[in-house]
Amino acid sequence: MKIKLTDLEIKIFNLLKEVIRTKALNTILRVAGGWVRDHILSLPCNDIDIAVDNMTGESFANLVNEYLLEHGKKQTVTIVEANPDQSKHLATAMIKLFGLPIDFVNLRTESYADTRIPTMAFDTPLEDARRRDLTINSIFYNINTDEVEDYVGGLDDLENLLARTPMDPVQTFLDDPLRILRTIRFAARYGLFLDPDLVAATQLPNVQDAFRKKISPERIWTELAGKKEGNIYKAGALIGPNPTRAIWLLKMFGLLEMIFEPTNEDVKELYIPKDGEEIPEYVMVPWHTE
Repeated sequence: MKIKLTDLEIKIFNLLKEVIRTKALNTILRVAGGWVRDHILSLPCNDIDIAVDNMTGESFANLVNEYLLEHGKKQTVTIVEANPDQSKHLATAMIKLFGLPIDFVNLRTESYADTRIPTMAFDTPLEDARRRDLTINSIFYNINTDEVEDYVGGLDDLENLLARTPMDPVQTFLDDPLRILRTIRFAARYGLFLDPDLVAATQLPNVQDAFRKKISPERIWTELAGKKEGNIYKAGALIGPNPTRAIWLLKMFGLLEMIFEPTNEDVKELYIPKDGEEIPEYVMVPWHTE
């Protein structure tokens, strides 16, 4: 499969290949994630995230800047620090090329302990693909060879509009339960069918317990409502093209009540009793007590 590049993308990728050539690097660059998915679906996307195979993103971005300086140009390499609350577990290097911000990070694998903040190490494209949330977000575009690389069946799933995890869905969601909300967001946006094993995994008590304990209310709200990135607002599941389906999926996965149903403590804060009045029992029921 070939991806049709815009004139701007051709200029950016040719510059990056020229950096590799002139610096005599044995480096392979791959565009990862949503850019590949959306281009295969013939949808516009300017969010280019590049995975570097044999050095950190910062190291390669600095080499790009060095090349630009040698040719009378200068760009600032900006380091976006890791922010686990925003699902950014590794610092990213960003540099603008022809006016478009490009993110660089190294290929990696992740291992989890008791939190959704992983320990990371350099690894292969296969392991990098396997750590991602859905197979349709795990397809690479190899800049060096101008080829699409699919290690986990993402192309077939994209053709069939199937939401499926690259690894066992139970372990995928136990490692990072936020992936459940990401699945809902993508399923609602792209009209995806759901892998039965994925659905079953979301309903397991240990997975729901991990969701309750590991995900902050602020991060939940970001996935559901969206967030502003620069001058662009990235819509969440409830502000996307199909919010009704998103709500239905929250219900199917057993998360609707968990997210939106107030606890007794919430009720006590929200209910304003009259002087000397105790909170009526009917106000407290059927709210859960966790």
